[in-house]
Amino acid sequence: LFNVPNEPVREIVERYRARMVEPVLKAQAMLEARHTPDEARAALKIVIRALAEQMVETREVDAWAGFVLREMAEPGPAFDILFEQVWQPGVNIVGYMIGLAGGLSPKAAQIEALLMISSLSAFGASRPVSLKSLGWDDVEGERFARVMANLDRRITELG
Repeated sequence: LFNVPNEPVREIVERYRARMVEPVLKAQAMLEARHTPDEARAALKIVIRALAEQMVETREVDAWAGFVLREMAEPGPAFDILFEQVWQPGVNIVGYMIGLAGGLSPKAAQIEALLMISSLSAFGASRPVSLKSLGWDDVEGERFARVMANLDRRITELG
């Protein structure tokens, strides 16, 4: 990692990589085998599920949500690292799959990727608002399955 004296950014990048490398590699292998819209949707569901699992896991999100929100509001050196090593690669791979799945232009696919990924923050950093709105006390088990069913439906409807 770049020479940044900020421990939270290192931990965030390491956790992201630890959780996302395997699903992304699996999705890429699927797309290498068959470059079809259906295969792109299936690959996208794998990546979005892994990202959703990471974002809704209370311990991880609570540990660094405040730090990330501060970096977004007032970008500093950690923002650039998070952008280059976490956010931009995530938007690029999700956008690529959305483009394949929906036949969208690269820019339209990137916008859709940003919208889809940012919607997960409703159950991450913005969890208190979502829980109160839904009358839930957590996003686990059946509730997480309901969130994923909605995301899966959005992905299926691409194209």
